[in-house]
Amino acid sequence: MKVLGYLTGDVCVISNPTVAKLEYRLTNKVILLNEFANLKSEDKYGMEHFLQSVGDLSNTYEKRSRAGTGTAEKFNIGDLSVVCAFNDLSCYQDDGKYFDNVFSQQTKERFLPIKFLGKIDQQIENVKDPKAVALEHNEYLQSYIRSISYYKKNWREELVEKRTWPVRRIATST
Repeated sequence: MKVLGYLTGDVCVISNPTVAKLEYRLTNKVILLNEFANLKSEDKYGMEHFLQSVGDLSNTYEKRSRAGTGTAEKFNIGDLSVVCAFNDLSCYQDDGKYFDNVFSQQTKERFLPIKFLGKIDQQIENVKDPKAVALEHNEYLQSYIRSISYYKKNWREELVEKRTWPVRRIATST
């Protein structure tokens, strides 16, 4: 996500998010909220309010720090994508502060949970001269940025025709 942010300028990663950090970054198109385990109690309410606004497909979000002063600052979040990332449940067994225990059921139901399994199995070396690497791969990077820009503008035209997916139903008895 960080690399995508460097290339396009409208993606950001917020680690250990707070409401202030989040509101500062609302002009981005994609926000990755990384790790809710250390969310302070005073930020929990504001973060939950924000996630519920995004999750119910609201087009605007009113900045909480200004809402009570009569000078409400509103953000257009109609095109905002929010990704909530956190570690596997087994990492939180000691304190229980993972996403599902931090937020209410109403908030959890507004986001599609997707679990990715895997790990980095090799050491990634530090790039000593990132500008030189970027110049070496300039043509590829330019093509990648053009593709991202195209799909941002034309995603509706690129949708595959609507399909009916099989749904497995589980019979239950009452």
